[in-house]
Amino acid sequence: MEKLGFCEKWVSLVLVSISTVSYSILVNGEPRGDIWPSRGIRQGDLLSPYLFLLCSKRLNRMLQQAASDDNLQAVQDILYLYEQASGQKLNQEKTTIFFSKAVNEDTKALISNFLDILEVKEYEKYLGLLAVVGRNRKVSLNYIKERVWSKLQGWKEKLLSQAGREILLKVVVQAIPTFAMSCFKLPVGLCDEIEALIRKFF
Repeated sequence: MEKLGFCEKWVSLVLVSISTVSYSILVNGEPRGDIWPSRGIRQGDLLSPYLFLLCSKRLNRMLQQAASDDNLQAVQDILYLYEQASGQKLNQEKTTIFFSKAVNEDTKALISNFLDILEVKEYEKYLGLLAVVGRNRKVSLNYIKERVWSKLQGWKEKLLSQAGREILLKVVVQAIPTFAMSCFKLPVGLCDEIEALIRKFF
């Protein structure tokens, strides 16, 4: 944080908030014991996402510098350093690497084997989202519209009151694109088409 320009007083306040965290658990309705976590502030703390962004920004800068050095070992060393400093560990089983079309197969194999990371294909998904969204974002994310359409087809709108349709749309349908929108900016055209489906059903 000091390298990013934060003053010493602010840094010390953040460190105090991290180092003084403790938990109590309810046993038969009464709080018992003090549990001192070893990994930073409590889950749900409003400060947590900001600290994560600061750490990620620093990690990104370090990785960019290593990429210019064209050194895979430097990347490994940076990830290890980040793990030691943040307490966050890279999950090798969930980590994949994506190559551009310009990379030849021998280089792909060399890098994947050295980092012990599998290559991800464009069509593969992780947590329900495409691992890679290409230039044609609308085509890549069109599955969201298809999911909305399939939900609407399963409901008998004639049997529902207007209030019932409104509740289903707000609770179920509008929640479908929310997760994707936390990672990707949806094209305006796709949003318009989803909105048209919702409007027609309502």
